[in-house]
Amino acid sequence: MSLLELNKLAEIDALGLTPSKGATLAEAAAVCLEHSGHMQGVAMQVRGMNCATYELTWAELPPTAAATHNDLQDATEHGAMGLAILLARFHLGYEVVLRSRKGTGYDYLIRKVDSD
Repeated sequence: MSLLELNKLAEIDALGLTPSKGATLAEAAAVCLEHSGHMQGVAMQVRGMNCATYELTWAELPPTAAATHNDLQDATEHGAMGLAILLARFHLGYEVVLRSRKGTGYDYLIRKVDSD
């Protein structure tokens, strides 16, 4: 089982994702995970062309995190985007280029990471 750390979202060197946006996505994901009763180290299975199981970890949430992400629908959307960005990067080797505009049909434009 591989480790997937939500806090890596604040460290990803990508053209279209600032560290602060990454941290916000990670925090939203962590709030949702804890709200659903999940604890550090919960296993997440990825199925598809490349199957894997990841152990999820995240930074300790500040006391105001639940209030900040109190709209659980938004928190779920943002947390899911964060998890998708992490998986795209560490599971598939893609990085964020930019956040799309509304009406495009996608959230983020990604590209294969250069192997140089």
